[in-house]
Amino acid sequence: MALSTAYYRVLNSHSAQSTGGGRFKTEFITVSCHAETGDVANLRSMLEHHPEWMRQRGSEGWTLLHLAAAHGQRDAAEVLLGKGAVIDACDQDGATPLHWAAASGHAHVVNLLVRKGARMDAIEATGGETPLHWAASHGRLEVVSMLLSRGSDVEARAAKRRDFTALHLACADGHVDVAAALLEGGAQVDARDTGGKTALHWVVAAGRTELAELLLAKGADIDAVDGSGWSSLILAVQKSHLEVANMLLKRGARADLADGLGGTALHHAATLGQGEVARVLLTHGAKVDAADENGQTALYRAAENGHRGVVDLLLARGASVSAHDRQGLTALHRASAKGHVEVVALLIAHGADVNAKDQQDVTPLGVVIKHRHPEVVQVLRGAGGTEPEEPVEPVEEV
Repeated sequence: MALSTAYYRVLNSHSAQSTGGGRFKTEFITVSCHAETGDVANLRSMLEHHPEWMRQRGSEGWTLLHLAAAHGQRDAAEVLLGKGAVIDACDQDGATPLHWAAASGHAHVVNLLVRKGARMDAIEATGGETPLHWAASHGRLEVVSMLLSRGSDVEARAAKRRDFTALHLACADGHVDVAAALLEGGAQVDARDTGGKTALHWVVAAGRTELAELLLAKGADIDAVDGSGWSSLILAVQKSHLEVANMLLKRGARADLADGLGGTALHHAATLGQGEVARVLLTHGAKVDAADENGQTALYRAAENGHRGVVDLLLARGASVSAHDRQGLTALHRASAKGHVEVVALLIAHGADVNAKDQQDVTPLGVVIKHRHPEVVQVLRGAGGTEPEEPVEPVEEV
């Protein structure tokens, strides 16, 4: 969630200045360098001869004050303010000098600008973010603490960036100390973005265990779900973060909390072939035969995707080999259709009915003939699978 490359361009800005041609351009680049390097004597001297440069802008809309602020040149900034620099001037993206000082971590410049009346909650145009957002995203603890102590709105939303709060950004970018400061400063631990995600969702998705523990210690709802019905546990499974998933379960996360389509964390683990995660979920009480809204169990999903190890685990934990979805399809139907011969053999070895019929009276053998998997046909026939009564038209793909 880093800021745009404009952040880096402003730190190398004198080479990008575009102010016209000839001597004027050369001299403005020179005065820009003085602002960047803090050469106060030469800066003051040149501005006395060319006060119009106070109104001049570089190629990204930066003023001399933007440059001084971004480079941490407090004395240069004070000179510029003394000569009438517009303290809340916006660059082409709507960012003020305070935004750049905050993002760069120059607390002494931030202090100067705020003391001189800079708007702490000025909103830049690209993401709708305040200086606090920028400081939090870049992990600038001293600046964050200073802005909070001066009354910056800790709950300000980045209107063009999923309505993120500063806490969302600090957590997503892995800044533990900044997140702690924001929480101490009154940030709502369960504030949601436009997708319904809390800070906990973001840190779990990134596999940040320490931050997740911090948020939980501050009262984060461990079972909060986002707009898709995904809990933090489901996100941890989706991102293959076993350590985080284990921690959430130990902290009391509901193993069987279903998403918007009825799928539990175990469904997700089975679909992705995450055997160790599935084992941890089962150890913490996940229901092995929980069905989603289509009637699919974790075994069904693991079989369909050819994850033999997960299929073996689920069967060992008592998964029903005869469970079927709303269309009457069993795990054996789906494994057969996909051509997963090892899974087919394993299911049969555990008692799967080779002649089970779906709602269209189609058996696994009928399905596999349709999808042209000769090895699976051989296994099913060897196990007593009956031939379809009607001819089956093969298809090229499932």
